Amino acid sequence: MALLQNETRRALAELVQRNRERGVTDEMLKEKEKELIDGAAGLAATRLKTNFILHRIAERENIQVKKEDVDLRIKQESARYDISPEKMRKELQQKDALDDVADQILLGKTLDFLKANVSIEPAEESTVKEEKP
Repeated sequence: MALLQNETRRALAELVQRNRERGVTDEMLKEKEKELIDGAAGLAATRLKTNFILHRIAERENIQVKKEDVDLRIKQESARYDISPEKMRKELQQKDALDDVADQILLGKTLDFLKANVSIEPAEESTVKEEKP
């Protein structure tokens, strides 16, 4: 349950941040608080299920994150925020967020694996006929 609560908090913070970036005032956010919380809870539950499945696939397919992958992501993100990679790494370490970065990379690699290896075939029409009593 704590996992779901933590993910709900994270999703709620993201929803609030996105709305603020779109110009939604704090007053308007307060008015929609219940809707935001409900939306965050649904988003969190879906994320947790999806991430669980992706982690199982990564484990089964031996998909791993290397130090170089994390270093590259930190370099990319630091350029995006116009700060040095060292400062970005230090901030991530202070927030205990390096594992989150590695996890994001792992999920991305797993999705890339699935895209490269998936084959979708149309479902056959059911040939079972209903029997009448």
